[in-house]
Amino acid sequence: MENLKTILNACLRVYGADFTVNNRKQNNVYARAAFYHLAKSFTKESLDNIGEVCGARDHSTVINAYKKTVKEKNGAYLLVPEYRKTLAQFEKVVEGIMSIKTESEIENYHGDLISKINSLELENQKLRIELYKKNKENIPSDPIQIRVTKTIMQLPDDVLQEFEKYRLMPFLKLQQSKVLH
Repeated sequence: MENLKTILNACLRVYGADFTVNNRKQNNVYARAAFYHLAKSFTKESLDNIGEVCGARDHSTVINAYKKTVKEKNGAYLLVPEYRKTLAQFEKVVEGIMSIKTESEIENYHGDLISKINSLELENQKLRIELYKKNKENIPSDPIQIRVTKTIMQLPDDVLQEFEKYRLMPFLKLQQSKVLH
């Protein structure tokens, strides 16, 4: 049931509206049918569960919509460009989500991401130092200014942005107001 909810949330995000509402607007009908098709394709959930996740519809509603999405069952929706477009959008996002299946695959993926982040942070730090060395002639000779500049150049981007926004800018505004008064 968890996979169904994951697929539903992904489809809702891509769709940009709640197609689970009980109405017969054509675009919502196509979106629900696309969801039913993918839910049946990517999970082993019952038709009752698929209908329940999508607004407490019974299995016959799901069967009826599913038949219209499958070529072997004379799928009428396959001829509708709006349905095909919605299905393609949903498939793209659901395939990305469902490609990671086991806990070990998730752990490996997470480990790869952490390694990539660490290597990028290290590269960023090296580039900052290199940039600092190239711009050395613009750095003042005052020891305090040199220390502050070196320290700031070694901060990661997110910390540097936070420092600028919450510490440096308010400090500079305060200094400016002292000068004006």
